[in-house]
Amino acid sequence: MELTDSESTRFWPLYREFRTKMAAVTDRQVAVIKEYAATYNSMTDDQADKLMSNYMDFQKDKLNLEKDYVKKFKKILPTRKVARYFQLEHKLDAVIDYDLARAIPLLQ
Repeated sequence: MELTDSESTRFWPLYREFRTKMAAVTDRQVAVIKEYAATYNSMTDDQADKLMSNYMDFQKDKLNLEKDYVKKFKKILPTRKVARYFQLEHKLDAVIDYDLARAIPLLQ
């Protein structure tokens, strides 16, 4: 991230706060995946509907949390560094999403 000492002092506490809140959101993703796995062979339309709704809610909440924290990070860092940080976050998320997509079979 190439933070100055002053930026680093302000960044890391906010980063920990953000990651803690994001962990609560991504725990819901894990719950959706577990539910999908548990019902994969016998999933009904109602269960599929509930899973899709939960997935969309998780995605919406993730985006809203990111929007909130972009504003907070912009108060303590130059916008270019905030953009770089969220680029890094999204790249790491893409790797995880790829692994999940590869491991989770399509619904039959």
